[in-house]
Amino acid sequence: MNQVSLRKQLFYAVRDIPYQIAAKERDTCCRSKAKILGDMFMRIGLKAYIATGKFFWRDIGVPENILKLAPTPSVDHFFLRVYIPESRTWISVDPTWDPGLCDALPVAEWDGRTSTVLAVPLKKFTIRKNKKTRINPLNFPFPDFDPADTFTKALNDWYSSLRKERI
Repeated sequence: MNQVSLRKQLFYAVRDIPYQIAAKERDTCCRSKAKILGDMFMRIGLKAYIATGKFFWRDIGVPENILKLAPTPSVDHFFLRVYIPESRTWISVDPTWDPGLCDALPVAEWDGRTSTVLAVPLKKFTIRKNKKTRINPLNFPFPDFDPADTFTKALNDWYSSLRKERI
């Protein structure tokens, strides 16, 4: 298998894990997916780091009744910056949303060479050009959300309802 095919295979394996916000061992939110994929990429010899940006829940279509439960109107989004050796460029790769959410959210496709669509419209985004300030996926902790939290539960239920609408 060539490198581009391997990259794509790893990307789709992680992207296709159903998105959910949960306790550490079950979490598959953007942060966890970026960590897992970044770790895999680094193990096959690609340079990768975690990138972050701010977005507003309302900008991804979260219903008003759920927005009212949000502890803050904006939150950090995590995705990857990956160095593609063939083109000598850094690109953005975002495996956040699973295909079951494609009717409501921008599910990324990837050719293994160019940037994917980002999962959310970012209001603030910083590219870390200095290696010392980059977040290494290998050292990046998994999040630990409380799945019983009212907002988290409502958000996960909303994602589940979007998947059911596709069936």
